[in-house]
Amino acid sequence: MASVDQLIEKFDGIALGDDSADEFFFDIKDNSLFADLLGVEKVRTKLIRCLVEKPVEVINFLVSSEDVELVKLTRLAPYLSKSELKLVLDEVLVTLTKIYFEEFKTAEDISKQDAYSETFSRCPYLLRFVFQSVGKLIGTDSMSNYFEKILSAIIPYSDRRLINIHGGLSRGGQKISIASQVILIISKCIEISYDETETALKSSIRDVLEKGAATGLKVSYIIVFSLVSLMFHINISIAEQIFMLDDIQVKKLTVELLNSQQFVLAALDALSSACVSKSSRALVAQNFGPLISNAFESTENQSVQILAASVLVKTSANSDGKESEKVKMLDEFSKIFEEAVGEYIQDKAGILRAVSDSDYQVALEGLAYTSLLTTAKSRIIASKNIMDNLVATFTSAHVFSQHPVWIYSSLCILVNITNYSPKLSAEQEKLRDLKSYGGKSNLESEHESDIVVNRRNKIVLETGLVGAISKSCPQFSKASKEIVSNLLRNLVTDRSHRSIFVQQGGLAVLIYLLLPPENGSTDGSKGIEPKAANITTSGLAKTLISVDPKVAFSSKLSPSVVVKPLITQLQCEASEIPLLDKFEALLALTNIASFDDFCRDQIIRLGWNKIENLVTGSNVMVQRASIELICNLAMSPLCAEKYLDGSKSAISRLELLVAFSDSDDGPTSIAAAGAMALLSEWGQPAVETMGHNSKCVQRLVALLVVPDPAIRDRAISATRNLLVGAKQNKDDEVINLFNNQNSVEKIKNMVQSTGDSDTITLALESVKILLNK
Repeated sequence: MASVDQLIEKFDGIALGDDSADEFFFDIKDNSLFADLLGVEKVRTKLIRCLVEKPVEVINFLVSSEDVELVKLTRLAPYLSKSELKLVLDEVLVTLTKIYFEEFKTAEDISKQDAYSETFSRCPYLLRFVFQSVGKLIGTDSMSNYFEKILSAIIPYSDRRLINIHGGLSRGGQKISIASQVILIISKCIEISYDETETALKSSIRDVLEKGAATGLKVSYIIVFSLVSLMFHINISIAEQIFMLDDIQVKKLTVELLNSQQFVLAALDALSSACVSKSSRALVAQNFGPLISNAFESTENQSVQILAASVLVKTSANSDGKESEKVKMLDEFSKIFEEAVGEYIQDKAGILRAVSDSDYQVALEGLAYTSLLTTAKSRIIASKNIMDNLVATFTSAHVFSQHPVWIYSSLCILVNITNYSPKLSAEQEKLRDLKSYGGKSNLESEHESDIVVNRRNKIVLETGLVGAISKSCPQFSKASKEIVSNLLRNLVTDRSHRSIFVQQGGLAVLIYLLLPPENGSTDGSKGIEPKAANITTSGLAKTLISVDPKVAFSSKLSPSVVVKPLITQLQCEASEIPLLDKFEALLALTNIASFDDFCRDQIIRLGWNKIENLVTGSNVMVQRASIELICNLAMSPLCAEKYLDGSKSAISRLELLVAFSDSDDGPTSIAAAGAMALLSEWGQPAVETMGHNSKCVQRLVALLVVPDPAIRDRAISATRNLLVGAKQNKDDEVINLFNNQNSVEKIKNMVQSTGDSDTITLALESVKILLNK
C-alpha cells in the first residue's frame, strides 16, 4: 500500500485530462489514506480541478466504495471551502439529473431493478453529499436562488420505484437508501427557508410535468405523485398545498396513464399518504373516488388491490351511503389486508417471499383501521399466521432497521383487538342508542362483552407478545411507546392474566415507560405524554393489586420505584376515569406498603397530603382504599408520628380515624379498626394520645361487641395494647377510662362469641389489668 507522501508525489505528476488521472484514481480506489490526502491543500485543489474537467470519471471514483464510511465524496465535504463546495455540488446535481433521465428510457423500465441497481447504488452517496452541502451552506448567500436547482435535481429520486435501491452500510449498520436522503435534503431546505422551499417544489413539479409532456408523461407523473406521498411524511402543510395543484388533479390524467400499473401504484400511494390530512382526505374522496374504485375493481394485481383498498378505507367516512353498507364494505377490505398480513412469511434469512415489504406495510396500515370491526377482530385472533407475524415485528432486526413504521401499525392492531368496550353510564347508553337510531353509528360503537375480550387477550398473552415487547421497547418511537401503554393496560385488565403478564416481563416494561427521561426533563415519564403516562400507571396499578410484591420484584428492582408514579395517579389531571384510577392506585400502594419500611416511608413522604385529602373525599370506595392504605402505613414510625405526636392536627387525624371505624361500609370500618390496632403498638406515645382520648377509648369498647369478628379482633388488640402500656406507665387514668365504659362486661360477652384462642388470650390479659389482678 502506497504511503501518503508517495501518493502526493504521484498526484503531482498527473496532467489534467490525461489518462494518468484515471490510473491514480484506480490506485487509491480502496485506500484508507484518502482522508489524509484530502488534508493536503494542493491535492484537494487539484482533485476539484479534475472534478470540473472530468466530472463523470471523478464522481465515479468518489462514490466507488460499497462501505459508506469509505465513500470518498462524503468524506470530501468537510475539507471544502464554501466556494469549493458549491462548485462540486453543481457537478453532483448535474450528475444526478443525468443518471435519472438518461438511464430510464420508459416508465416501465424502472421495474427491472437488476439492470439499474449498480448505477443507482451510487445515488445515495451523491444525495448524501447534497445534504452535507446544504447543511454547510446554511445562512450564507450561497443558497440564494439555489433551492430550485437543488430540488429539481433530487425530486426525481422520490420515485417510489427506487425504494429498494440502497448504497452500502452506515456506521450504525443500516443501509443508506435513496428515499432517506431525499427526505433529509427536503427537510433541511424547509429548515433553511419554508417559503422558498414550497415555491421551489411547486415550480420543480411544473418543470417535471412540462418535460414529461414532450418526452412521455408516465415517468413525470410517477415522479410527481411519488413526491406528494413523500411530502406528507415530511411536512403536511406544504404537502397539502402541493396536492391542491391543478396540474395533478384527476382531470389531467389521461387514459394512457391510467393503463400504466406503475403510475396507478404511484398515484394510489400518494392518495393513501394524503389521507393523513383531513382537508386532503376530503379532496381524495371528492376528486379521486371513481379512479380508486376502478383501480380496485379492474385489476387482479395484489399491490394495486391492497393500496386501493387502503385508500377506500381511509376515505370511507367521507363517502356517501348507509352506515351498514360501509361496515360491510370495510369488512371485505379487511379480508384483503388480513390475507396479505397472513401470507407475509419470513424464511431463516429474513427474506420475505409471499408479499412484498411495501404491500405488507400498506396492509398493516389498513388493518390498523379495520381491526376496529368485531368481525375482523375474530378473524385476526383466530389466524396463527397473522398473530405470529404481528409478534415477529418486535423481534426482527429487518423491521427496526428498514421498516420501523410497521411497529406502530402492528401495535395499533393489537390494541384494537385487546380493547374493552367503554363502561357507559345510563345517560351515555341512551345517547349511543339515539345515535344508532339516527344512522350515526361507527366502528367503535360496537359493544363486546368483557368475556369475549378476555378470551382474545388470553390468546394474545399466550403468543409471547409481552416478552417480545419487553426486549425491544427501548428502541420504539415515542408514539409506539404510548400505544404500548394502552396495549399493556388492556392485557392486565382481567385479574387472571396478571401473573403470566409479570412472568413475561410486562411489569418491567410498565416501569421502564414511567422512568424519568434521560434528558433531565421532569415530566415524570420516559418522554411519553401525560395521558399515556396515566394509562401506563393504570396498568401498573392493576398489576400490583393482584401480584405479591415479594414475587414481582427482586433484589435488583425494589418496589419503591413504583411509588412516585402511583402517588402521581392520585391527582392526575390527564385521567379520563379519575375515580377508578385513584382507587386502583390506592390499592396498589396498599400492597406496596406491606413490603417494607422503606416503601412505607417513601409513600408517606411523597404522598401523605394527597392520601389524607382522599380520606375526606365523597366517594365511598376511594375513602375505603385510603383508610386501608393508612392501615398498612401505620407500621411506619412516620405514620405513627402523624397520629401520636400530641399536636392538634394529630388529635384531629386520630378522631377522624375513630369516626371511620363506625362507618356503614364494613371494609372501611375494618381498615380503620386495624389502623387503630397498629397505632396502639407504638408504646408510650400511643398510650398518651389514644388512651387519654375519650372518643378513642369509647369507640374501642363499642367495637368489642359489634357483630363482625374481624372488627372485634382488632378492637381487643388495641384495647390490650393500651392497657398493657398504661399498666407499665402506672397510668391509672387510662385504665379508669376503659372501666368507665363497662369494658369488663363487654369483653366477657365478646369471649363468649369467639372461639379464637389468640383473641381469648388478649381478652384475658385486658380483664386482668382492668380488675387490677
